[in-house]
Amino acid sequence: MIDAQNRASVPRDGDTRAEIVASTEKSMLVEAAAGTGKTTLVVDRILRGIRDGTLRLPTTVAITFTEKAAGELEERVRSGLGRELCRPDLTDQERDRLDTAAEELDRANISTIHAFCSRILREKSAEAGVDPEFSVLEATQAEMLRERAWQEWMGLQVSMAPAAGDGGGVLLEALRAGVNVGGLRAPADALTAAPELLDLPGFVLAAPPQSREELTEQLCQRADRAAKLCREHMRGQGNVHSRMLHRLAEDIAAAGSADASGVRRRAYAAARVSVDDALSSFAKDRREEAGRVLGEFSAAAQALGAHLARDVFHWLGGFVEHYREAKLSRSVLDFQDLLLLTARMLRTDLAVRRYFQQRFDAFFVDEFQDTDPLQAELIAYLCEDTSRRSARRGKSTPARSMAQVRLADGKLFAVGDPKQSIYRFRRADVQIYDRFKGLFGPQAFGEERVRQVSCNFRSTPRLLEWFNRLFDRLFVRPEQEGVYQAAHVPLLPPWAPSAGPAEKAGGPPVVAVCPPEGASAEKQTAPTARRKEARSLALLVRDAVRGELGPSGGDTENYGCIGFHERERAVPGHRHRNNLECKCRFCRRRSR
Repeated sequence: MIDAQNRASVPRDGDTRAEIVASTEKSMLVEAAAGTGKTTLVVDRILRGIRDGTLRLPTTVAITFTEKAAGELEERVRSGLGRELCRPDLTDQERDRLDTAAEELDRANISTIHAFCSRILREKSAEAGVDPEFSVLEATQAEMLRERAWQEWMGLQVSMAPAAGDGGGVLLEALRAGVNVGGLRAPADALTAAPELLDLPGFVLAAPPQSREELTEQLCQRADRAAKLCREHMRGQGNVHSRMLHRLAEDIAAAGSADASGVRRRAYAAARVSVDDALSSFAKDRREEAGRVLGEFSAAAQALGAHLARDVFHWLGGFVEHYREAKLSRSVLDFQDLLLLTARMLRTDLAVRRYFQQRFDAFFVDEFQDTDPLQAELIAYLCEDTSRRSARRGKSTPARSMAQVRLADGKLFAVGDPKQSIYRFRRADVQIYDRFKGLFGPQAFGEERVRQVSCNFRSTPRLLEWFNRLFDRLFVRPEQEGVYQAAHVPLLPPWAPSAGPAEKAGGPPVVAVCPPEGASAEKQTAPTARRKEARSLALLVRDAVRGELGPSGGDTENYGCIGFHERERAVPGHRHRNNLECKCRFCRRRSR
């Protein structure tokens, strides 16, 4: 850790940090890696706004990723207010503002995004269409209710199956196509986790232009030609792909359109067979004809599959509605409902949007890289510049999507690190982050409002040097168009290394511990891997204490900071007794 004397001095990126804190009248996005003091910047900017009179806590919203982080942020603001009030250079007006803020701290809106949305929905429950006394389901409770709703839904669909043209028919058709119940449950859960997709008019699977009946008749005709081609021109027994197409074509041709259900069932199987792989079973002079005939047969089969996919999608939407009704009857909402209903209300009810825009003057968002699409959308609406005018109509034109939002200046301050966007399973999307980042660009404000801080207060210079070398190779911009990858921003020690021996100036040596070759391919549970890792580190520290693993010069006391990483293949080094390979350029036992 950095010593107290150094912490009190100005870091290398001090000018950037000073600008970030002082520019309370400007909306800004700060990109900052782990250990660079992101939360400190949030706290300092809040305190600066209070002192300058541009911010009051009751009209300020601070969003954090976890409840624990929200509590810590509130405590840091409280401590910061105490420190500010002890400053001898305060004016009477500044002291009054800080005193008022200390009294109003309990009225500050410092919470997770879900808690914030819950307050909004309770306040405007009629407009949101919810019971104002609703309860919020914890993740496990929501999962249990969703499971119960799924069992009810499946039972209802099975009971309806004999009736033609209903949801039960879709279920039977999907099962006949080889889709198991687990294969239906996975997309059903995905839709309940992203129900806003059902709100989008563009998110609809288009039906093929031809009806099922027309495609069934067409497929039977094409099956007859495909079967004849395979009988007459397929070499020998063919391969697995050509044999499958041949068998299915013969079966469809024999069944005919009178057995529509049997034809469709075989069509779904044919749609999954690769025509390109089947063509190697034909002589070169016949492949063009075979590609055309088998391709037409496969296209008709795939079109029938497209009808089924569309029906299944709508059927899954029915389950999402069934789950919604189950929650409605119990007056409960899950975490995703809080976001969906708030974003939907702010998107469609402009009076409600305007009400909350006027009520809240400033938003601070921590860990912005973990924001999901709905969170980003509702934050954008609440921070919208309401003075924007339409050149054509000369009056205010509220945005209808996040992309249309123009941020109000000074209303939003967000910090995050796109390289730490790892919560994909919670719907965090780094590409959403990249799009939101565009709202801080020159087109909106006439200047770039994205700032980067790079001084790391958590790690020693030697660790930072090692991390920079590693991540500079790993964080490479993808060649594929439309795919976003955050660039590596080198981390720097806050202050230049002090004079003296290299060991002292750069901190303790770095020891990289890697598994032996092939170890990462082993199947093991996370708890097992953690136990192995803990044992490996304990053995390494034990050897360091004994003096068996120390930097050159025998300073075995200096083992306080060790960097670990896992790689499939390691550079030459020696093998530690715990079967992990240890590469340390400072180790006395390093390879020569």
